[in-house]
Amino acid sequence: MNGYSVKGFRDLPTFREMPRRRIAAIGIGLTMALVLAGLFYDKIPTFGGTDSHQAYFAEIGGLRPGDKVQISGVDVGKVSSIKLAGNKVRVSFTVDSPVPLGSGTRAAIVTTSVLGKRGLRLQPRGAGRLGSDPIPLERTTAPYSLTDALDDAGSTLGKADAADIDGALRSLNDVLDEAAPELGPALRGVGDLSKTIGDRDKQLRTLLTRSRGVTSILSDRSKQLNQLLLDGAYLMRELAGRRDELTRLIIGVRSLAQQISATIRGNKAQITPALTKLQSVLTVLEDQKTAISQAIPGLRNFSMSLGESVATGPFFTAFTANLVPVIYFQPLVDALVADADRKGGR
Repeated sequence: MNGYSVKGFRDLPTFREMPRRRIAAIGIGLTMALVLAGLFYDKIPTFGGTDSHQAYFAEIGGLRPGDKVQISGVDVGKVSSIKLAGNKVRVSFTVDSPVPLGSGTRAAIVTTSVLGKRGLRLQPRGAGRLGSDPIPLERTTAPYSLTDALDDAGSTLGKADAADIDGALRSLNDVLDEAAPELGPALRGVGDLSKTIGDRDKQLRTLLTRSRGVTSILSDRSKQLNQLLLDGAYLMRELAGRRDELTRLIIGVRSLAQQISATIRGNKAQITPALTKLQSVLTVLEDQKTAISQAIPGLRNFSMSLGESVATGPFFTAFTANLVPVIYFQPLVDALVADADRKGGR
């Protein structure tokens, strides 16, 4: 460093010389910023892995917070909240950041499972990126709208011809007059059925309650059921593959058996003497086996005697009975004993 820079640093106030109020304000601000960043880090685009968006719907049709958000059948996020906004519903949802959503993106509430579970399906459209404004009603589709259904029913009834309706009712009246004798028992049967249903009202309510419980359990287990079906399909494919392999193995074994049979038939004259000689060899081997089996006990006795002979020291100890008759050794033994006695008497 040159002298100017050193002098400039020396002119700066030290930490002890700075105003304490300013230090306290800076410390409190940094602490609050860190706390807020820790609590809402997932909302920060740089650190969070998701983007938040909103959409307006006329009806939610059973959609709930936590339901999946999908694009082309792939899960890309979840529904975070559902709130009323006047005469419409504002649905907030999150989407993984790498997923591109154009400015004309459409949204629809759809059924994602056979058990009626709802989900939010997005259709990316348009150029650019989806802004922060909610997707308008013109680009959203609800699964069911009571107002639209009533409007369609009114339009359909408005197109009906009153004269045709009057004629149809008169024809129905004539038919009922002709069927009066049979209609009475039928109506009584309907009345009895209604009475039976009324008497069984408590049981029917219990049945419906339990059915609702079963439906809820199946809805909660939809993921496991789907995985079970996928595993069953994989098992069926594996079994089909093993069946094909066994079929090929059976065909190969059958072909080998046919070839061996043909070889035996073509070389029967040579194979018969060879088998006879092989039988003779087996007989000789059996005889040798018997001889070896008989020799093994004798070898055991020999091994024990040999061990006793060499176990007393670095020499062999052997004893041969009656190698020389005793009568030839008796005079020598007597002389040695007498000589020993004389030496002892001295």
